[in-house]
Amino acid sequence: MQNPVVTYPVPGQYDVTLQVSDGINVSSLTIPDMITVDDCTGIPDNNMTDFNIYPNPGKDVLNVRLHTDRGEAYTVVLRNLTGQVVHSKQHNGSGHDENIRINIENLPEGCYIIDLNTASKGSVYHKFIVVK
Repeated sequence: MQNPVVTYPVPGQYDVTLQVSDGINVSSLTIPDMITVDDCTGIPDNNMTDFNIYPNPGKDVLNVRLHTDRGEAYTVVLRNLTGQVVHSKQHNGSGHDENIRINIENLPEGCYIIDLNTASKGSVYHKFIVVK
């Protein structure tokens, strides 16, 4: 296959194997740990001081700490790296610091994006990692 595309589901070290053939003979070469995947997603974390997530990485519960205006509607959306929504919930601000706990124990290990959308600030994003 010419120009293959490979997706790695979780951060780590990966071997690379090159296989060539002339139609009769096949030869291959494997280079151990050739690819290093970290949690880069191409989506920068926004520096919104009143939106924090912890622990990161996490395995059971993700805490979202934020401050919104009283009555301000906001939505918290979790997406995997293919863009699939794995959790979404709308809330109304209390005017005080809030802590939202999201159960992540059933999510597969890997990288995720959390999107907090408020009327006053629009969408802001953070990356987080689920570990087992």
